[in-house]
Amino acid sequence: MNFRSIFIFIIALQGQLAWSQDSISLAVKNREHFNPIRNFYHELDRNPAIEGFSRTYSRSELGGLISRQKNTFQLQQLGEGIDQFGVSAQSFYRLDTVASVWGTADYRNGTRKKVQWNESADYDKIYPFVTADSVGGDLSMEIYGFTGGYAFKRGKYRFGVTAAFTALMEYRAVDPRPKNISSDLNLSLGASRSMTQSYRLAVDFSVEKYTQTNEIAFFSELGNPALYHMSGLGNFNNLLYGTRKKALYEGWGYGAGLQWYNEKEPSWFFQMRWKNFKLEKSIADGQPFVSSTIKENDFNFSAGKIYQMDNHTWAIQLGYQNKLRKGIENILSNGPLSSMLIIGAVENYNDLQQKFLMEGLFAIKQQNGDWGFVPFVARNTNVEKHLLTKSEMSISDWTYGLKTTWSKTMRNNAVWYVFPSISYRKVDKAANHLVAIAGQKQINQMLQQNFQQLATTRFQAELKTRYDFKLKQNLDVFCEASVNYQSYKSAQSSYFQTALGITF
Repeated sequence: MNFRSIFIFIIALQGQLAWSQDSISLAVKNREHFNPIRNFYHELDRNPAIEGFSRTYSRSELGGLISRQKNTFQLQQLGEGIDQFGVSAQSFYRLDTVASVWGTADYRNGTRKKVQWNESADYDKIYPFVTADSVGGDLSMEIYGFTGGYAFKRGKYRFGVTAAFTALMEYRAVDPRPKNISSDLNLSLGASRSMTQSYRLAVDFSVEKYTQTNEIAFFSELGNPALYHMSGLGNFNNLLYGTRKKALYEGWGYGAGLQWYNEKEPSWFFQMRWKNFKLEKSIADGQPFVSSTIKENDFNFSAGKIYQMDNHTWAIQLGYQNKLRKGIENILSNGPLSSMLIIGAVENYNDLQQKFLMEGLFAIKQQNGDWGFVPFVARNTNVEKHLLTKSEMSISDWTYGLKTTWSKTMRNNAVWYVFPSISYRKVDKAANHLVAIAGQKQINQMLQQNFQQLATTRFQAELKTRYDFKLKQNLDVFCEASVNYQSYKSAQSSYFQTALGITF
């Protein structure tokens, strides 16, 4: 069964669930779904044993979207924006008082515009070991995503499992012609136990399997640009420079989480999570061999307290994240490709990202609507190094912002939602010790441009609005629009999305 058949089957399943839902008003279900208090500590829901009991009512949604993004002020490897359309379905269904199921299906088709110095897919997953050339261009893309979960309880215990799968295909119809096919499978198991009358202790474990085939073709008879197998901060493997057109990526990950929370009412909560990820890049022209390896460790935690008094809620949350990515290059024998030997390995790349976050919440619950205000401040630090060449750049910034939510239920059970937000990123430390790559003017220009983009102060404003109205019993129609604007020192970027669908 291909991806399209699976997607159509899941969409059909959503329709079957529609008529088996309870008779609770959809306005009530939507109010629970967009609850600003629950969304404040949504990180807990990464444990399926918690997510399966995070909502009281069954709810499903099916819709389509069109979006357009223009951003000339980000890494060249990510392009200058994405134009796409898609359809998606999501459902949460309470089987009975002790079990629930949920799932999503998502399809996107679009174009990633003006991608430079990157002919591989999933840049954030595989960097710095991308395959690149000096030409680049637009990339057509097609994405399929599926998730499914099941949770149940037995006495003091609750158990849950989720599986998520994403498949991506990217290609270009003119030289250079990459064909990238990737898949990412994640499986998570969780459990929780009641420790007191109100508090539960929960744990979860996850595994991940990632693969990508990256193959580039040239049809022009006038020659083709050289291919680079990049290794970080503009450096590349000289031995593989030229025409090595096929690469394979294979990654494995595993992680664990710990949570402590009050299941009766909002109160103290705590979550801690750790993940290890390893990815190997192999050159597949001729006899395959591993050219480089990524090792990443990601640790984060958050803790907070929610106070509730009548219809007013106050909360505060502190968080920290530390992500360290190491790039290890194999030392290869300088012989024919068919007999390439690995004679050693050295860690040449290091990327450290740290984030401290403080976030507050003030929410008001009214008879026919909700207000929510979430101010936040974050301290971000990123230090990227190429150890062999002693090339380095480091950037630190403060980000301040405010996220708000507002909803209003009308007399006919129609509901307005408005989600405005603003943020300001101020870079206070930016050090550039980038070593120029000999004989590579275009690469050096790319490095300097990327640094300037990362080190620039940014103002961002976003507005999302949604209107739900009743079409028939247990069936609502929603219209949604989102606008995002970012202003930099010398450029602007914008994003617009509109969606239409049904809720049941």
